[in-house]
Amino acid sequence: MAQVALLLMGEGEAFFQGARLPGRVALERAGIPAPGLQARDGLATINGSNLLTAMSALQLYDINRWLKQAESRVP
Repeated sequence: MAQVALLLMGEGEAFFQGARLPGRVALERAGIPAPGLQARDGLATINGSNLLTAMSALQLYDINRWLKQAESRVP
C-alpha cells in the first residue's frame, strides 16, 4: 500500500506498458492526474482499509451473481 501511495504522490517508479518509469511520468502516460494528497491522506492510503473495502465489494458482487444463478436453477 505504501508503494501505491508513493505513486499517487508522483514519486517512486512504476511499470507502464512494459517500461519502468518514474512515477509521475507513468501517471502522465496513463492519463491519470496526480490527486494531490493532503495531510491525513497518507495514512488513509497505507492503512489497508480501502483495499479491504474493494475486496469486500468484489466478493459481494460475486455472491450476488451466484445467488441469482442458483435461484434461476430452482424448478
